[in-house]
Amino acid sequence: MAVHPERGQGMPAQSAREGAEALPTEITRSEERLQIDTERFEAGRVHVRKWVETETVERTVPVSHEEIRIDREPIVGGKPVSGVTVSEDDYEIILYEERPLVTKETVPVEHVRVRTENVQDEQTIRDEIRVERVEVTRDDGTRGDARERLGRGNRTGPDGRAGADARVGPDGRVGPDGRGDRRDQGRPSGT
Repeated sequence: MAVHPERGQGMPAQSAREGAEALPTEITRSEERLQIDTERFEAGRVHVRKWVETETVERTVPVSHEEIRIDREPIVGGKPVSGVTVSEDDYEIILYEERPLVTKETVPVEHVRVRTENVQDEQTIRDEIRVERVEVTRDDGTRGDARERLGRGNRTGPDGRAGADARVGPDGRVGPDGRGDRRDQGRPSGT
């Protein structure tokens, strides 16, 4: 946005008297700023399912069994006994063994808890904003050092804000005291 005194609307009239102080012209410069907030959306769903699988389990179990052992002991100096005859006889001995007995029981082994937790992350947001600029131009059309761009921080007023009270001096330069930028003094105008 350029401000030209000869084309400005609503600007106060300059005094015709020599040396009279002109009323200041005030321009409000505006710009867009990003307002960023967050909104909660459904990002996905998680299904928790329980199923049964068959696994083969091996265990080693100690077992015992009975076996027949024959012990022979000679009789030394045996004497005849009355009533004893030589005959046939048959005896039966039962043998026992241990066998694994497998039974199954259901016992709880684990608690599985499924919950959500909030995880903080960062996202970079890029967007375009519109910013107003202010340009001061002398009647002779010279710009050069007489050009003031506000909002870029290249010139600072007494209150620390960029271009807060910059004025165009008689030499066409911009400075806070109306006599041009002191940093530019000593240089030819328009350089």
